[in-house]
Amino acid sequence: MKVTIRKINDKLSVYVAKKDLELEVIKSYEDENGYFFDLSNGWKLMLPEKIESYPKTLEVKKL
Repeated sequence: MKVTIRKINDKLSVYVAKKDLELEVIKSYEDENGYFFDLSNGWKLMLPEKIESYPKTLEVKKL
């Protein structure tokens, strides 16, 4: 799914255009499998790369 990740006042948010959702990132972390975001609605997203600059639009995998 395609999302846009933004940083507003030192908080990360994810915008899902197809569903018109703006969700806060509760937790972001990295493990041996990749980069992950836990969102405020309970979704867990796997990112293809570490994000260094914002805003960034990319294709993520919902777990």
